[in-house]
Amino acid sequence: MEWTGAEETDLPMDVLESADEIFLTSTLRDVQAVHRVDGRELPGAPGPVTAKAMRVFDERAAGDRDPGLA
Repeated sequence: MEWTGAEETDLPMDVLESADEIFLTSTLRDVQAVHRVDGRELPGAPGPVTAKAMRVFDERAAGDRDPGLA
């Protein structure tokens, strides 16, 4: 979140019904676009916000990787 300027906020689950794009983050999957939620397709996934988060994460994380693990 710090790398992209994102802010964490609590929202009700029904926000997912109208979201234009959705992504998940985790230590194992980094930034991952969501393509479907509750049967509703998100055909533009990854959208522009998700694509930017993916790009920023890849660039920043590359500098943190241990060269011995490559």
